[in-house]
Order: sequence, then C-alpha cells, then structure tokens
Amino acid sequence: MSEKNGVFYIQNRKNIEGNYEKQKIKDLDKNTQESLLTNITGIEGFGNLSELRENGPVAKENLEDFKELKDLQNIFNRQLQEYNKAIQILIDNSQDYISASNYNNNKFANTYLRDPTGAVGYVTNRGVWKHLPNPTMANAMQGKNYCPNNWSGAPTVSADDGENYSIATAPLGEIVKTGGASLIKGTSTLSHQSCGSAGQNIYITNPNPTTNRQFIQCSKNAGTRQYDLGNTTLEACAKRAEDMGSNVFQIGRNRGGGRGECYIGGGGNTVRSSMCSITSGVGRMGRVKSGRFGNTGGSSWWNWSFGWIPGYTAYATYQTRGANKANLGETYHITDDLKKKKYPNNLIDGYGDDFQLLSGYNSYGNDITSGSGLSVEQIKKKCLETPGAAGFYINGNNYWIKNRNMWPRGKRQYTGGDLYIRNTKVVNDHSCSNKVDFSQQKQINGYVNDGYMNRATTCALGTISKKDMILINRQYNKLNEILEQIHQKINELSKEDVKLNKHLLDEYQNLKNRLNKYERVYTEIRKDAKLMKHNDAIEEDSNLQMLSYNQKYIVWSMLAIGATAGAMKIMK
Repeated sequence: MSEKNGVFYIQNRKNIEGNYEKQKIKDLDKNTQESLLTNITGIEGFGNLSELRENGPVAKENLEDFKELKDLQNIFNRQLQEYNKAIQILIDNSQDYISASNYNNNKFANTYLRDPTGAVGYVTNRGVWKHLPNPTMANAMQGKNYCPNNWSGAPTVSADDGENYSIATAPLGEIVKTGGASLIKGTSTLSHQSCGSAGQNIYITNPNPTTNRQFIQCSKNAGTRQYDLGNTTLEACAKRAEDMGSNVFQIGRNRGGGRGECYIGGGGNTVRSSMCSITSGVGRMGRVKSGRFGNTGGSSWWNWSFGWIPGYTAYATYQTRGANKANLGETYHITDDLKKKKYPNNLIDGYGDDFQLLSGYNSYGNDITSGSGLSVEQIKKKCLETPGAAGFYINGNNYWIKNRNMWPRGKRQYTGGDLYIRNTKVVNDHSCSNKVDFSQQKQINGYVNDGYMNRATTCALGTISKKDMILINRQYNKLNEILEQIHQKINELSKEDVKLNKHLLDEYQNLKNRLNKYERVYTEIRKDAKLMKHNDAIEEDSNLQMLSYNQKYIVWSMLAIGATAGAMKIMK
C-alpha cells in the first residue's frame, strides 16, 4: 500500500508540474490570494489589473466625459461674465438716466445748450438734448408752446473728462455727462416745436385758436347752418368755426341785437360788399334782398327786358388762419424726446378724477342728472360718483351732469356758464405714468408723430434701458442654451452610464466566475502542495523502512547463512 501511495504520489506530482509549469508558482502556501490576483498574468482571462484600473475603459470614458463637461463649464463661465457685464451697464445707464430726467437736479433742463462743435440744442425737462437744425426753426419755436427764449445766447458746455463723445456727436440715445450733468442725445427739433409735457400723457380738449379774422366777401352761397346756436353772436360763431377746424364761417342777416344765424364754410357767388351791412359794435352781417320787378337782361333802356327779379340772402363771410381740430378728443403720450404716441380706444379706460374748466361754454343736451344748491366741489364729487359721467355744466345755482357725448366728443356752445370736463384714464406699461393732463391742438401740433401706444410700449427708464435689456436677454438666452447643452450631456452620460454599468456588471460577473475558478484552482494547488510534502514524508519514511528492512534482511540472511553453515558443520 505504501508502494502504491508512492507510485500515486510520483504520478500526481508529474501532472501538477506539467499543468502549472508555465505559471512558475513558487511556495504557493506562502502567498496570499491578493498577491496572486495582483501579480498573476498567465491565467487566461486575467490581464494586468493595475493597468485595468488606471487605463481601462471606465477610466478613459470618465476622463473624456469630465473634459467635455469642463469645456462646457468654461464656456458657461465666460458667458456668465458677459451677462454680469450687461447688467452692470444697465445699472450704470439707469443711474445716468435718473440723473438726466430729474428736473430738479438737472441744471440744463428746459434750456438751450451749445456744444463745442457749435451746434445748439434744446434740453427737455427729461434731460434730452435736441439739436436745432437752423436759426429759422429756432426762432419759430422760442418763447412758444412752453419753449424758453434766447436760443442764440445758449452757453457752450463740453463733455466731462472720460466721455467718448460730446452731446452733439454722440449716437442717438447715448447718455453723455456734460458740465457735470447727464444728458441724453435726442432727435432734432421740428418747426414750431412744442417743449412741454415730456414724459406725460395729455388729453386734447381744445382746438387750435384762430387768428387774423377778417371779412372777405358778401356771398349768396351759405355754408352749413349751426342750428343749435340759434341766433348768435359773431364771436360765438367764430368759436364754433374753431371747434370744427374751419377757417371760414358766415353770419346771416341781423335778427336784432347784432345776432344772426351761424354758418360754417360757404362763400362764392358774391355780391357787393355793401349788401352785408355794418352793424355797430359787431361788424358786417348778412342781409336779405327782397325780390322786385325790373330789368332782367337789357343793357340799355331801349332793350331792357322787364320781369321779376328774385330776392336773395347775402351772408357776411369771414376768414381766419390756423384752424385745426385734427386731434381733438384724443389722448397721447409724449416721450422724453418730445414725440407723440396716440392711445387707441382699447387703452382708454373711462375717465379720471381731474377736471378742466372751460369758462363761458355749455354743451347742450347729453344730461344724466341735474340739480341745484351744491358747491363746485360737491358737484365734482357727485360727478365722480355718477356712472358714465364725463363732466358737468354750471349756470348760476344750477348744474347738469353730462354723459360721454358732451364736449369734446360732441359740440359746445359759447353761451355763458362754466363747463367742466373730466380727463381720461389710460392703460399702459408699468414704466409709464397713468396721469393724464389737459392740452390743446396747438401744443400737439409741435410733436413728431411716433405711432401708437400699446401695452408693451415702454416709457422713461423702461425706454432708455430697452437696448440694455435686449443685450441682457441675449446673454441670458446664451446661458440657457449652454445649460441646456450641459443638461443634455448629463442625460446622455446617464444613459451611457447605464450601458456601461451593465457592461461592467457583466464583466464583473465574468471576473468573479474566473476568480472563483481561480480560487478553486488555488485551493487545489495548496492542497496538492501540502500533499506533496506529505508524500515526501511518506517517501522518506518508506525509504527508511526499506533500508531498515534491508538491514534486517541482511542480518537475518547473515544469521541464516551462519546457522545453515553451523548446521552443516554439525551434520558433518
């Protein structure tokens, strides 16, 4: 049995040496499993694990992803700096605008200012410098429609140190600090420029006043009769012509007391001026010429043609200058640059709380309610509390509260008393004022037309910062685009990570299976190594036993030989 064990040991040892010779495993019982996993390279399915850890697909993929995200982050940071810079520009321009538009702090407001280049401009109450293109235009506007006098005496003021432009050479809308004050470059003035109401809303309640009234002819052709005036004065008829925007009006025949019918327009088919007789304290008025029998055609007595000559009414025709009611009853916003923007009907939200007195006028009809015995303030309060009330009329101790069809939507009559009208209420952007002031056609004529207001139309600071907000929004959109790219990349990487993780889990399972296999092999190797030592001990023991058996065999052989020899001798 020992012999069989020895043979088995020898055969098994050869198998082990043959199967693992390439592995060159030495003293396997002295090495730990971690050491073997780190250094072993010969077993199929295992590479250099240290290399796998540092240069493997996971590390490479992570590094590439990190670099890509890092690049996006750098781009985002640069755009964020531009965004912050845009906000700073907005803040600076806003502060400069507030300084420019503050009438109490801007020493150049509502004055003329000369640039070092020689250009003269008018500075509005909101700090906008508007160039005066020529002396004729400057002369036409100075001292009128809230414009100051003496444009030619405008002081010369330079831009402050560090400014890139003077106010005359700056781009439109640029803010230039000049003489210690902030000024905004505006557009040029126009002929008969108006200078008031910058940044305000105005309600046009009076037409242009007319001038240079004079009698021009006695005419058979009548204009449009104003029945609501009845028999009225020349002055009242002239006022009606103004209200209707007409430079021509007529007075019919004298009905007594210097009063007659009022006609708007008309003229032509003239007769002798003497047919419109002069009325004391009034001027020429119309007259009726009665019909009669007389010559109807012949130029000399011998060829006269006798017949009935019809009568006619002659109308005293007058002409004025400057009549205009084009914007009567409309509401406008006047920009800082003195341009007008009209409020459409959908942005007119009824009436406000302020009243304008038009002394000497009535507006017949259109009554909601009436009464007596109240003070003006009490009537105002009652008017504000009356739904649909657009104003009221007072004559003596009596009053009449009127609806929206009163003046300036309807007609008014210059017949005495006091007519009060309410201002309008507007809807606009939060950057605009809601206050509405009263104004007249003459003033609105002095503003350049700039279209219509809408809910998105900005005013004041909202307008001056609009271009800065465009830049800010552009930068904001860029930031969002980059963030979206980062978000998409992260989603992409998340999906890739799922795939990679699945792949790694598969590889992990493979590695674990191989490791289990290796552990079994390693266990067998250790077992075989122990067996080898055990078999060596058995072999040595077997050899010793064999030697002992041999020695005993020799001794016993010698003894046997000796005994045999002795016996032979005895037997001999």
